[in-house]
Amino acid sequence: VGGASGAAAGDHDPLLAAVQADGGRDREMVLAAVMHSGAALAFASEELRSDYWLALAAVSNNGDALQHASSELRGDRDIVLTAVSLSGGALQYASEELRHDREVVLAAVRQTTEAFDFAAPELRGERDLIRACVGSRASVLRDATMEIREDREFVLDAVARNGACLEFAAEALLADDAFMAEALAQGQGHDRDAVLAAVKQRGSLFQHASEELRSDRVFVLECVATSGEALE
Repeated sequence: VGGASGAAAGDHDPLLAAVQADGGRDREMVLAAVMHSGAALAFASEELRSDYWLALAAVSNNGDALQHASSELRGDRDIVLTAVSLSGGALQYASEELRHDREVVLAAVRQTTEAFDFAAPELRGERDLIRACVGSRASVLRDATMEIREDREFVLDAVARNGACLEFAAEALLADDAFMAEALAQGQGHDRDAVLAAVKQRGSLFQHASEELRSDRVFVLECVATSGEALE
């Protein structure tokens, strides 16, 4: 896809067109091209895709240009860190070894939580990584280890960041009325996602919703649809 879009760009970009016409062999020309658009690395010769400084210039402009670097450079820590700091999704192009590297993965998920999907499986249980993601992606907690999902303080912290995380707490916590009340109290009962997740477990927990939410007809109907107990 990158090559195709780059080819189209070549029709309008004289520099890129020159790189393509030359077969990507002229180093100075390729360097100028990747500094203008990192994706131009796709048109560099195989030899130049292995050039450290060219690859670094490319990913400094566009992190996703990492996919066009040589396999050796996709395993270079500095190049990959530069790439994922700009485009977290570029983690998918990193070497297997670097997708096991905690610092690299953390840099990627801080840029975009979507990078979590490309981390090595064992790192998906890392508390710092999960904490960095749950604010915008509650489902990360669902995929965490049971040890983490059973950790009362960790889950409370996650719920404070994103109320929707409550739904993914371990069953033991969801069955604990004291825990559920504390989780809802963190947001003074104003967190719609947290209240809805709680009501899915037990309709009686609707009592912990704020007066504002209890007066919200649409929200009340949503809760009733989830649990008929909500208004009992």
